[in-house]
Amino acid sequence: MAGPDRRAVTIYYKRLAADADPLNGRTLEQAIREAMGAPVETGCVRDVWRNRCRTNPKDEREHIFINHHQDDETLLFGDLVCFTQGRAQALLATPADVDEVDVAQFPPPERHEFLNSMMFWMLIRDHAFITQAPGLRSEALESYFEWLLSERTDVAPKGVRVLLVDELNVAVNGGAGVDDVKAITIGGRITGAALHPGHTVLPARTRYEQRDVAELTENGDMGFADRILRAVFGDQERVNAALRAVPEDATLKVSVKLGYERPRKDLDRSALRNLLVAARNLPDSDLSADTKSGKINGDTIRLTYSPRVLTTGDLLDRNDVKRAMVEAYRNFVDNGRIEP
Repeated sequence: MAGPDRRAVTIYYKRLAADADPLNGRTLEQAIREAMGAPVETGCVRDVWRNRCRTNPKDEREHIFINHHQDDETLLFGDLVCFTQGRAQALLATPADVDEVDVAQFPPPERHEFLNSMMFWMLIRDHAFITQAPGLRSEALESYFEWLLSERTDVAPKGVRVLLVDELNVAVNGGAGVDDVKAITIGGRITGAALHPGHTVLPARTRYEQRDVAELTENGDMGFADRILRAVFGDQERVNAALRAVPEDATLKVSVKLGYERPRKDLDRSALRNLLVAARNLPDSDLSADTKSGKINGDTIRLTYSPRVLTTGDLLDRNDVKRAMVEAYRNFVDNGRIEP
């Protein structure tokens, strides 16, 4: 008899940046708990989903909010979901043996919305455990927490920054922590195809001018690499000329390495720690570290936990996600990877 359906999931460990005290002595867990209990027009924030729903100021159709949430007194667990109000769902008809299939759109049923994406999170003091999903990554959770704490409520001062920083998986090479890191390299890639007319990821244009490259940067398609190139070339037009020269079948890789030629045990590594803050939301492929025991990169560079989680259809079982996150916390504490 077949067992229940399970799916491999990556749980990322993050921690609230400790360089400042943005929450006035509270842990992140305490601050979010206080915000969820804050009074609003219709009771408390936690009472009604609309109380927790943030509308994108640039597009009033886009919404994001904490839907499910649990307070176990020693931890907070929940999800973060987003939807586009009134967005239709496109479907393919798949009859057999035809030249092409039909594409149709169906609006959401009355009083329903199609879900764009969903991620899960758990907070224990300043420890954060998250899953990531297309369109919802750690920066979305940071931004939502900032809004919840300082705009929807007054738990934190206006303009508060919630920075969830990675722990490097240095122990994969026998190291003990960030103090074993000699250098960190961050980088980005620009494919030649993305810079040429007709490529599907870009708006159709006959030529690319300065405003086009700036637009790409704002959309995040090549932001890091473009900023580094601007520092090297001095102005945007020279960057544009260099980018237009990239062959369509090539990839331009740009990286910056920060480290020390003669690392000492007593060396101040605050610059490396600050770089981890700046690089916290970069893709795994754009971050690597040189350690005393070797190089780590790709999907092994960040401290993660990879359980198999129960599913119902295409959705993760939220109770089993919570179980896996608690398991991850205990595993990291028991193995000395994080402090309790």
